[in-house]
Amino acid sequence: VETPGHSADHVCFYDRSRGWLFTGDLYLGERQRYLRDDEDLEQIIASLRVATALPLERVFCAHRGPLRDGPKSLRRRLDHLVTVRDQARDLLAQGLPDDEVARRAVGPEGPLTWISRGRFSALNFVKSLKR
Repeated sequence: VETPGHSADHVCFYDRSRGWLFTGDLYLGERQRYLRDDEDLEQIIASLRVATALPLERVFCAHRGPLRDGPKSLRRRLDHLVTVRDQARDLLAQGLPDDEVARRAVGPEGPLTWISRGRFSALNFVKSLKR
C-alpha cells in the first residue's frame, strides 16, 4: 500500500488474508512531537486515512513491534495529527510566528531538535504546512 509522507516512496505491507498491516515508518507512536524537515504532514495524514480504511486485525510497527489494539492506535495517531494540523492552521491564520505556532500546536522543542540541528523539530510541522 503506497503511503507517502514520511518519504515520497514510503509503503506499508498489507496481508489481506490476515488483516495484518506492517506500517514501516507510518506509525511512530500515537503522538508525534517532531517531524523531519523533508516529511509532508498532509501526505502522512492522507496515508493514515488509507491505512485506517483497511480491514485490519493486527498492526505492526517497525519501531515498536506488534501494537496492542493496533487499528485503534493507528486511528488515534491520525486523529492527533489532524488536530495538530488544524490548530497550526488556525494559529497561522491569526498571524502568529512559525515558532509560536509550533510551540502551541505541537509543544516545545526538545533535545532531539538541538541534537539534529533542526532536522527533527516541532517547527517542521508548520514548515510542512506552508510548503
